[in-house]
Amino acid sequence: MIQLRRLLVATDFSDDAARALRYGVELARSFSAQIFLAHVLEEDLLRVLPALRKFIDTQSLDLGRYHEEIRKGALRALEDLASRHRVEGVAIEPVLLEGGSKAAEELVRASRERRADLIVIATHGRGALRSALIGSTAEKVVRTAPCPVLTIKAGGQHFV
Repeated sequence: MIQLRRLLVATDFSDDAARALRYGVELARSFSAQIFLAHVLEEDLLRVLPALRKFIDTQSLDLGRYHEEIRKGALRALEDLASRHRVEGVAIEPVLLEGGSKAAEELVRASRERRADLIVIATHGRGALRSALIGSTAEKVVRTAPCPVLTIKAGGQHFV
């Protein structure tokens, strides 16, 4: 019999990721499982200010504070998303991952650390080409995850 106790649900705050979260919540409710709601803070966001030095005065900007504000904002967004999807009997723990440009590696690492029984991820995220069969992050997660991966098709049907 399949036992799902810990689900890692990936989000990039896109509509497709929200759909994947709804699937995760319903599975968690059915199996009395815990959800780890994971977002990878992309390194590219943290490189924006130094790249803008040609256009604005970045001398007065505190890059450490900038990074911390982005981190706090992402964590608030995760907590808000988790609170909007909480249902009775389902614990949702926000997990902010800081790993740079390798989102798939961070998600796989987090699934190992939390001993996830299943990863739920949208096939396409914010930056994915819609014409691709599956987005690069989802594809890498499927290929390297230590547990089964449920991919949720972009714009797919709702089963709940």
